[in-house]
Amino acid sequence: MRNMDKSEQNPETPDRAAAGQVLTRAQAIKILELTGKPNREVIENRYAMLCRRYKDLSDPDNQRHMAEINQAYNVLTGFNQPFVPEDPRLNKKVAGKSVYQWRNIFYYGWKPALAVILVAALIIGIVYSAVTNKDSDFHLAALGAFYDTQSSLTSDETADYLDLSDYAKTQLGVENPSSEVLLISSSADAQLEQASIMKRMLYMSGSIDTDVFLVDQANLNLFAEQDLWTDMTDFYQTLQATFDSEQLQDFVPVYLQDETGQSYLAAINVSSQQLLNAFGILGGEQYLAISVLNKTPEKAEQFIKSLVEQEPMLLQHVGTKLETEPTEATDYSDESSQTESAAVTAGD
Repeated sequence: MRNMDKSEQNPETPDRAAAGQVLTRAQAIKILELTGKPNREVIENRYAMLCRRYKDLSDPDNQRHMAEINQAYNVLTGFNQPFVPEDPRLNKKVAGKSVYQWRNIFYYGWKPALAVILVAALIIGIVYSAVTNKDSDFHLAALGAFYDTQSSLTSDETADYLDLSDYAKTQLGVENPSSEVLLISSSADAQLEQASIMKRMLYMSGSIDTDVFLVDQANLNLFAEQDLWTDMTDFYQTLQATFDSEQLQDFVPVYLQDETGQSYLAAINVSSQQLLNAFGILGGEQYLAISVLNKTPEKAEQFIKSLVEQEPMLLQHVGTKLETEPTEATDYSDESSQTESAAVTAGD
Protein backbone atom coordinates (compact mmCIF):
# COMPACT_ATOMS: atom_id res chain seq x y z
CA MET A 1 0.00 0.00 0.00
CA ARG A 2 1.27 3.45 -0.95
CA ASN A 3 2.06 5.76 1.94
CA MET A 4 0.21 9.10 1.65
CA ASP A 5 1.59 12.27 3.19
CA LYS A 6 -0.56 14.29 5.54
CA SER A 7 -1.69 16.78 2.92
CA GLU A 8 -3.08 13.93 0.84
CA GLN A 9 -4.83 12.43 3.86
CA ASN A 10 -6.59 15.75 4.59
CA PRO A 11 -6.72 18.00 1.53
CA GLU A 12 -8.39 20.81 3.55
CA THR A 13 -5.41 21.09 5.91
CA PRO A 14 -3.39 24.26 5.15
CA ASP A 15 0.09 23.91 3.76
CA ARG A 16 2.02 24.31 6.98
CA ALA A 17 5.43 24.02 5.41
CA ALA A 18 5.27 27.17 3.36
CA ALA A 19 7.80 29.48 4.89
CA GLY A 20 6.64 33.01 5.53
CA GLN A 21 3.07 32.28 4.47
CA VAL A 22 0.44 34.59 6.01
CA LEU A 23 -2.49 32.57 7.24
CA THR A 24 -6.05 33.61 6.69
CA ARG A 25 -8.42 33.64 9.63
CA ALA A 26 -10.18 30.54 8.32
CA GLN A 27 -6.87 28.66 8.08
CA ALA A 28 -5.89 29.78 11.58
CA ILE A 29 -9.19 28.53 13.00
CA LYS A 30 -8.66 25.14 11.32
CA ILE A 31 -5.08 24.84 12.62
CA LEU A 32 -6.32 25.43 16.18
CA GLU A 33 -9.00 22.80 15.53
CA LEU A 34 -11.81 25.29 16.11
CA THR A 35 -15.05 26.02 14.29
CA GLY A 36 -17.34 28.99 13.77
CA LYS A 37 -16.36 32.32 15.31
CA PRO A 38 -14.50 31.52 18.51
CA ASN A 39 -14.06 34.25 21.11
CA ARG A 40 -10.82 35.15 22.85
CA GLU A 41 -11.40 32.81 25.80
CA VAL A 42 -12.02 29.79 23.53
CA ILE A 43 -8.89 30.59 21.49
CA GLU A 44 -6.76 30.89 24.63
CA ASN A 45 -8.02 27.59 26.04
CA ARG A 46 -7.46 25.72 22.78
CA TYR A 47 -3.99 27.22 22.39
CA ALA A 48 -3.04 26.08 25.91
CA MET A 49 -4.35 22.58 25.18
CA LEU A 50 -2.34 22.28 21.94
CA CYS A 51 0.78 23.55 23.66
CA ARG A 52 0.47 20.73 26.15
CA ARG A 53 -0.11 18.25 23.33
CA TYR A 54 3.07 19.24 21.46
CA LYS A 55 5.20 20.18 24.43
CA ASP A 56 8.02 17.80 23.47
CA LEU A 57 9.93 20.11 21.15
CA SER A 58 12.71 17.56 20.62
CA ASP A 59 10.39 16.00 18.05
CA PRO A 60 10.68 17.80 14.67
CA ASP A 61 6.97 17.21 13.98
CA ASN A 62 6.08 18.88 17.26
CA GLN A 63 8.28 21.84 16.35
CA ARG A 64 6.48 22.19 13.01
CA HIS A 65 3.08 21.91 14.68
CA MET A 66 3.96 24.52 17.30
CA ALA A 67 5.22 26.93 14.63
CA GLU A 68 1.87 26.68 12.86
CA ILE A 69 -0.09 26.88 16.13
CA ASN A 70 1.80 30.02 17.22
CA GLN A 71 1.23 31.64 13.85
CA ALA A 72 -2.48 30.78 13.92
CA TYR A 73 -2.76 32.06 17.49
CA ASN A 74 -1.12 35.36 16.52
CA VAL A 75 -3.49 35.80 13.59
CA LEU A 76 -6.61 35.17 15.66
CA THR A 77 -5.51 37.34 18.59
CA GLY A 78 -4.30 40.22 16.44
CA PHE A 79 -0.61 39.94 17.25
CA ASN A 80 0.26 39.16 13.68
CA GLN A 81 -1.40 41.50 11.18
CA PRO A 82 -0.75 40.94 7.49
CA PHE A 83 1.31 43.62 5.80
CA VAL A 84 -0.73 46.08 3.77
CA PRO A 85 1.21 47.88 1.07
CA GLU A 86 1.10 51.68 1.47
CA ASP A 87 -1.17 53.53 -0.94
CA PRO A 88 1.00 56.02 -2.84
CA ARG A 89 -1.95 58.44 -2.97
CA LEU A 90 -1.58 58.94 0.79
CA ASN A 91 1.74 60.71 0.19
CA LYS A 92 0.13 63.44 -1.90
CA LYS A 93 0.71 66.88 -0.35
CA VAL A 94 -2.32 69.03 0.48
CA ALA A 95 -1.77 72.42 2.16
CA GLY A 96 1.70 71.39 3.28
CA LYS A 97 0.68 68.03 4.73
CA SER A 98 0.24 64.60 3.21
CA VAL A 99 -3.18 63.03 2.83
CA TYR A 100 -2.09 60.44 5.39
CA GLN A 101 -1.28 63.18 7.94
CA TRP A 102 -4.58 64.95 7.31
CA ARG A 103 -6.39 61.64 7.78
CA ASN A 104 -4.69 61.10 11.14
CA ILE A 105 -5.47 64.66 12.23
CA PHE A 106 -9.14 64.14 11.44
CA TYR A 107 -9.27 60.69 13.02
CA TYR A 108 -7.50 61.56 16.26
CA GLY A 109 -8.21 65.27 16.48
CA TRP A 110 -11.93 65.73 15.83
CA LYS A 111 -12.91 65.19 19.47
CA PRO A 112 -10.41 67.74 20.88
CA ALA A 113 -11.37 70.14 18.09
CA LEU A 114 -15.05 69.74 18.93
CA ALA A 115 -14.31 70.35 22.61
CA VAL A 116 -12.39 73.53 21.75
CA ILE A 117 -15.26 74.76 19.57
CA LEU A 118 -17.83 74.10 22.32
CA VAL A 119 -15.73 75.84 24.97
CA ALA A 120 -15.18 78.81 22.65
CA ALA A 121 -18.92 79.01 21.93
CA LEU A 122 -19.66 78.91 25.66
CA ILE A 123 -17.18 81.70 26.38
CA ILE A 124 -18.58 83.81 23.54
CA GLY A 125 -22.11 83.25 24.86
CA ILE A 126 -21.13 84.29 28.39
CA VAL A 127 -19.34 87.40 27.16
CA TYR A 128 -22.24 88.34 24.89
CA SER A 129 -24.72 87.84 27.72
CA ALA A 130 -22.62 89.97 30.06
CA VAL A 131 -22.35 92.76 27.50
CA THR A 132 -25.99 92.80 26.38
CA ASN A 133 -27.75 91.86 29.62
CA LYS A 134 -28.50 95.12 31.39
CA ASP A 135 -29.64 95.27 34.98
CA SER A 136 -33.21 96.33 35.56
CA ASP A 137 -33.49 100.07 36.17
CA PHE A 138 -37.05 99.81 37.53
CA HIS A 139 -38.64 96.84 39.28
CA LEU A 140 -42.16 96.31 40.61
CA ALA A 141 -42.91 93.31 42.81
CA ALA A 142 -46.46 92.13 43.51
CA LEU A 143 -46.63 89.98 46.64
CA GLY A 144 -49.85 88.38 47.82
CA ALA A 145 -53.15 87.33 46.29
CA PHE A 146 -52.31 88.55 42.79
CA TYR A 147 -52.70 86.80 39.46
CA ASP A 148 -50.47 87.60 36.51
CA THR A 149 -52.70 87.34 33.44
CA GLN A 150 -49.85 88.22 31.09
CA SER A 151 -48.14 84.88 31.73
CA SER A 152 -51.22 82.72 31.32
CA LEU A 153 -53.34 84.23 28.55
CA THR A 154 -52.79 84.43 24.81
CA SER A 155 -51.86 87.69 23.11
CA ASP A 156 -55.44 88.19 21.91
CA GLU A 157 -56.82 87.73 25.42
CA THR A 158 -54.35 90.21 26.91
CA ALA A 159 -55.18 92.91 24.39
CA ASP A 160 -57.26 94.81 26.99
CA TYR A 161 -54.33 95.04 29.41
CA LEU A 162 -51.46 97.49 29.26
CA ASP A 163 -47.86 96.37 29.13
CA LEU A 164 -46.20 97.46 32.36
CA SER A 165 -42.75 97.61 30.75
CA ASP A 166 -43.93 99.91 27.98
CA TYR A 167 -45.75 102.06 30.51
CA ALA A 168 -42.65 102.41 32.70
CA LYS A 169 -40.48 103.27 29.71
CA THR A 170 -42.90 105.98 28.63
CA GLN A 171 -43.72 107.47 32.02
CA LEU A 172 -40.39 107.04 33.82
CA GLY A 173 -37.92 107.17 30.95
CA VAL A 174 -36.29 103.89 32.01
CA GLU A 175 -34.75 101.45 29.54
CA ASN A 176 -35.01 98.02 31.14
CA PRO A 177 -37.99 97.80 33.51
CA SER A 178 -39.07 94.50 35.07
CA SER A 179 -41.78 93.09 37.28
CA GLU A 180 -42.58 89.92 39.19
CA VAL A 181 -45.81 88.53 40.62
CA LEU A 182 -45.59 86.14 43.58
CA LEU A 183 -48.92 84.45 44.23
CA ILE A 184 -49.17 83.96 48.00
CA SER A 185 -52.70 82.85 48.70
CA SER A 186 -54.61 79.96 50.23
CA SER A 187 -56.18 79.39 46.80
CA ALA A 188 -52.77 78.84 45.16
CA ASP A 189 -51.05 75.53 44.57
CA ALA A 190 -49.22 74.51 47.74
CA GLN A 191 -45.83 74.09 46.06
CA LEU A 192 -46.20 77.35 44.13
CA GLU A 193 -47.15 79.21 47.28
CA GLN A 194 -44.19 77.74 49.19
CA ALA A 195 -41.81 78.80 46.42
CA SER A 196 -43.31 82.30 46.48
CA ILE A 197 -42.89 82.52 50.25
CA MET A 198 -39.22 81.58 49.90
CA LYS A 199 -38.78 84.22 47.20
CA ARG A 200 -40.52 86.77 49.43
CA MET A 201 -37.72 86.34 51.96
CA LEU A 202 -35.27 87.61 49.35
CA TYR A 203 -37.40 90.70 48.85
CA MET A 204 -37.62 91.30 52.58
CA SER A 205 -33.84 91.02 52.94
CA GLY A 206 -33.23 93.49 50.11
CA SER A 207 -31.43 90.91 47.98
CA ILE A 208 -33.62 91.93 45.03
CA ASP A 209 -33.59 95.64 44.25
CA THR A 210 -37.21 96.76 44.13
CA ASP A 211 -38.61 100.22 43.49
CA VAL A 212 -42.32 99.68 44.15
CA PHE A 213 -44.12 96.97 46.10
CA LEU A 214 -47.71 96.05 45.32
CA VAL A 215 -48.98 94.04 48.30
CA ASP A 216 -52.18 92.84 49.86
CA GLN A 217 -53.04 93.66 53.47
CA ALA A 218 -51.45 90.52 54.93
CA ASN A 219 -48.09 91.25 53.31
CA LEU A 220 -48.38 94.93 54.12
CA ASN A 221 -48.61 94.02 57.80
CA LEU A 222 -45.86 91.39 57.52
CA PHE A 223 -43.34 93.88 56.14
CA ALA A 224 -44.46 96.48 58.67
CA GLU A 225 -43.64 94.13 61.54
CA GLN A 226 -40.03 94.25 60.34
CA ASP A 227 -40.10 98.05 59.90
CA LEU A 228 -39.47 97.69 56.17
CA TRP A 229 -41.76 100.44 54.84
CA THR A 230 -40.65 103.97 54.05
CA ASP A 231 -42.65 106.81 55.56
CA MET A 232 -44.34 108.44 52.55
CA THR A 233 -45.84 111.37 54.43
CA ASP A 234 -43.75 113.99 52.63
CA PHE A 235 -44.43 112.39 49.26
CA TYR A 236 -48.19 112.31 49.82
CA GLN A 237 -48.14 115.96 50.83
CA THR A 238 -46.48 116.64 47.47
CA LEU A 239 -49.34 114.79 45.77
CA GLN A 240 -51.87 116.86 47.69
CA ALA A 241 -50.11 120.02 46.57
CA THR A 242 -50.13 118.85 42.94
CA PHE A 243 -53.56 117.24 42.56
CA ASP A 244 -56.99 118.12 43.91
CA SER A 245 -58.91 115.94 46.32
CA GLU A 246 -61.08 114.47 43.56
CA GLN A 247 -58.02 113.22 41.69
CA LEU A 248 -56.67 111.64 44.89
CA GLN A 249 -59.90 110.07 46.08
CA ASP A 250 -58.81 106.64 44.79
CA PHE A 251 -55.33 106.99 46.33
CA VAL A 252 -55.98 106.58 50.04
CA PRO A 253 -53.07 106.94 52.48
CA VAL A 254 -52.58 104.02 54.85
CA TYR A 255 -51.11 104.73 58.26
CA LEU A 256 -49.38 102.12 60.39
CA GLN A 257 -47.85 102.24 63.83
CA ASP A 258 -44.22 101.46 64.46
CA GLU A 259 -42.85 99.73 67.56
CA THR A 260 -42.96 102.97 69.53
CA GLY A 261 -46.61 103.56 68.64
CA GLN A 262 -45.73 106.40 66.27
CA SER A 263 -48.02 106.62 63.25
CA TYR A 264 -46.51 106.89 59.78
CA LEU A 265 -47.77 106.72 56.19
CA ALA A 266 -46.64 103.29 54.98
CA ALA A 267 -48.66 102.73 51.81
CA ILE A 268 -51.20 104.12 49.38
CA ASN A 269 -54.36 102.10 48.95
CA VAL A 270 -55.66 101.84 45.36
CA SER A 271 -57.98 98.91 46.07
CA SER A 272 -61.19 100.84 45.41
CA GLN A 273 -60.52 100.89 41.67
CA GLN A 274 -58.00 98.00 41.65
CA LEU A 275 -55.88 100.24 39.47
CA LEU A 276 -53.05 97.77 38.86
CA ASN A 277 -55.51 95.44 37.14
CA ALA A 278 -54.87 97.64 34.12
CA PHE A 279 -51.47 95.94 33.78
CA GLY A 280 -52.89 92.43 34.07
CA ILE A 281 -51.89 92.12 37.74
CA LEU A 282 -55.23 91.20 39.26
CA GLY A 283 -55.86 91.52 42.97
CA GLY A 284 -58.67 92.59 45.26
CA GLU A 285 -56.40 94.36 47.77
CA GLN A 286 -53.82 96.69 46.27
CA TYR A 287 -51.41 98.69 48.41
CA LEU A 288 -48.45 100.55 46.90
CA ALA A 289 -45.46 100.85 49.22
CA ILE A 290 -41.75 101.64 49.13
CA SER A 291 -39.13 99.67 51.05
CA VAL A 292 -36.72 101.41 53.40
CA LEU A 293 -33.99 99.45 51.58
CA ASN A 294 -34.75 101.34 48.37
CA LYS A 295 -31.87 103.76 47.87
CA THR A 296 -33.59 105.64 45.02
CA PRO A 297 -37.25 106.12 46.01
CA GLU A 298 -37.63 108.87 43.42
CA LYS A 299 -38.53 106.35 40.70
CA ALA A 300 -41.20 104.79 42.90
CA GLU A 301 -42.67 108.20 43.70
CA GLN A 302 -42.63 109.12 40.02
CA PHE A 303 -44.42 105.87 39.18
CA ILE A 304 -47.17 106.45 41.76
CA LYS A 305 -47.53 110.06 40.61
CA SER A 306 -47.96 108.84 37.03
CA LEU A 307 -50.78 106.54 38.18
CA VAL A 308 -52.63 109.57 39.52
CA GLU A 309 -52.09 111.47 36.28
CA GLN A 310 -53.05 108.54 34.05
CA GLU A 311 -55.91 107.16 36.16
CA PRO A 312 -58.67 107.93 33.59
CA MET A 313 -56.74 106.04 30.92
CA LEU A 314 -55.86 103.18 33.28
CA LEU A 315 -59.48 102.70 34.34
CA GLN A 316 -60.33 101.85 30.74
CA HIS A 317 -58.13 98.75 31.05
CA VAL A 318 -58.99 97.62 34.59
CA GLY A 319 -61.77 95.27 33.53
CA THR A 320 -63.83 93.26 36.00
CA LYS A 321 -62.85 93.86 39.61
CA LEU A 322 -61.94 90.96 41.85
CA GLU A 323 -63.55 90.08 45.13
CA THR A 324 -61.32 90.79 48.10
CA GLU A 325 -59.91 87.58 49.58
CA PRO A 326 -60.02 87.00 53.35
CA THR A 327 -56.89 88.53 54.83
CA GLU A 328 -54.74 86.71 57.35
CA ALA A 329 -54.27 89.88 59.37
CA THR A 330 -54.26 90.59 63.06
CA ASP A 331 -57.54 91.53 64.68
CA TYR A 332 -56.99 95.16 65.66
CA SER A 333 -60.23 95.63 67.54
CA ASP A 334 -58.32 95.30 70.81
CA GLU A 335 -56.43 98.47 71.78
CA SER A 336 -53.53 96.51 73.27
CA SER A 337 -53.18 94.66 69.98
CA GLN A 338 -52.97 97.98 68.16
CA THR A 339 -50.07 99.03 70.33
CA GLU A 340 -48.07 95.84 69.78
CA SER A 341 -48.79 95.35 66.07
CA ALA A 342 -49.05 97.39 62.90
CA ALA A 343 -52.63 98.54 62.34
CA VAL A 344 -54.01 99.44 58.92
CA THR A 345 -55.90 102.71 59.12
CA ALA A 346 -57.62 104.72 56.42
CA GLY A 347 -55.99 108.08 55.81
CA ASP A 348 -57.08 111.44 56.99
